[in-house]
Amino acid sequence: MFAGLKRRVSDNFVVLMEMVGYVMSAAILVGVLYSLFVKVEILAHANGVVRPESDIVAAPDEVLLLRYLAPSGENVIAGQPVCQVVVETAAKDALVAKRKLSAVATLLQTREDSKLDAVLTNVREALGDLPADVGAETLSAPRAGILQHAVESGADVPAPAGDPLALVHDMTRLRIEGVLESLNAEKVAEGQQVRLTIDPIAEPFMGYVAAVSRSGETRQVLLQFQDVPEAVQHHFHKLLFDAETPSALPAVRAAIIVGHRSLFRQMFGRR
Repeated sequence: MFAGLKRRVSDNFVVLMEMVGYVMSAAILVGVLYSLFVKVEILAHANGVVRPESDIVAAPDEVLLLRYLAPSGENVIAGQPVCQVVVETAAKDALVAKRKLSAVATLLQTREDSKLDAVLTNVREALGDLPADVGAETLSAPRAGILQHAVESGADVPAPAGDPLALVHDMTRLRIEGVLESLNAEKVAEGQQVRLTIDPIAEPFMGYVAAVSRSGETRQVLLQFQDVPEAVQHHFHKLLFDAETPSALPAVRAAIIVGHRSLFRQMFGRR
């Protein structure tokens, strides 16, 4: 009786081990098949500063800013007047003199000293002798976007030809002029997809490789992103406009998808 029980237990153990073996074999087969058919991304990485697509508002000649026609941070449309400038030398000199005399008059008005009344009168007369019309020209926004002033309003120093008086940022489009890391850099080509995550926004968004160049041993890329999510647009608006001191634009590491390979090859193939 005892010997029979022992034989039955032994037979059941063999059957159990066979079943475990079948299950393990099936699991390994499923895992191998899964790894053969599932694809993983081959990535290259680029490092650089991400910034909105922007155009400058500038004049072809040296000019003096008269006034802005729209506040910094306001949405403007292409062709909308955004500032007035003075071009003629005599008009620029007159405008600078007018601003300096106005500052002196304001200062004198704050002083409670009757001895300065005659000086204030002379300053006002000098202001009255200056031409009221300085022949201002108007500069317009080159694209639709958000206006950012680049020159302090009321500055007495003329802006050289071509220097930005304002910028117009398109927050729906971002760009990175980046440097490629060495791993898989040779596989990067125009048109490949790019994935980017910007702290503190967890959700990634996609772009593409717009250009690839090389300078010596360094490979460089231009990455562009269109239809940027609203959360990212708001983040950049806050960086550029909402703080008393605008924050530096973020340095990022973008992932470029240069190809795909099977999970099996990723795990067991040559890297």
